[in-house]
Amino acid sequence: MAKATPTKKPKAEKRGKYSHRNRRYKRLKTYIFSLICIFVISTMIFAKSYRVPSRSMEDTLIHGDYLVLETFTPTIQKILIDFNISFGLPKVGELVVFVSPEDHGLNLRKKYVKRCLAGPGQVVEIVAKIPYVDGVRAQDPFLSKYIDSNILSLDEGSRDNLDAFEVPNGSVFVLGDNRDNSRDSRHWGTVPFESIIGYPIFIYGSLSPEKSTGASLFDSIISWPSRVRWSRILSRIP
Repeated sequence: MAKATPTKKPKAEKRGKYSHRNRRYKRLKTYIFSLICIFVISTMIFAKSYRVPSRSMEDTLIHGDYLVLETFTPTIQKILIDFNISFGLPKVGELVVFVSPEDHGLNLRKKYVKRCLAGPGQVVEIVAKIPYVDGVRAQDPFLSKYIDSNILSLDEGSRDNLDAFEVPNGSVFVLGDNRDNSRDSRHWGTVPFESIIGYPIFIYGSLSPEKSTGASLFDSIISWPSRVRWSRILSRIP
């Protein structure tokens, strides 16, 4: 009796399983690659870099910190504000980057970063350096500070004393964390929503200012490694 020849069907089934796995693997790679492309493109469009230009936010942010800003929310805000729709408006305690109200239409585009103290409809008052919102003392941010023990009267300026007033619609009242060394809403009023550029996400780098403004390019390059604040790279904002 002749022996039955072995069938090769199991190998065909095996090849079918492998090809099915390969197709799934290729689809997964395509999906992951698409997500990466979307993330990169979105980041390029809706994220910006910002360098802290002064000491007004010490010790939360330091002069020379480089921040990544989220700009998607302010962009949508500007679109929806004409329809009286509130979307992602700045919250009390949140950091915001905005075009300086002191530009006076000169297109200088000077940008500040400050902390939101109060929003539309809230009443702000400052008494002997202490800020009050709706009659309640506002908590100072964790790393904020006062560096001048002197208290200026209203006749001397609005840094330490400010009469109570209501924040108008469509704007926020902002303060620097370095309370005695900051120009903010105490000096030039509230910030309109349309002036907001973005919200800081994290610190991606930090470089201390050069000691000499007349340093040559060679000196700047040589001193660069010693000016990097390595501990602040990729750190979160307190």
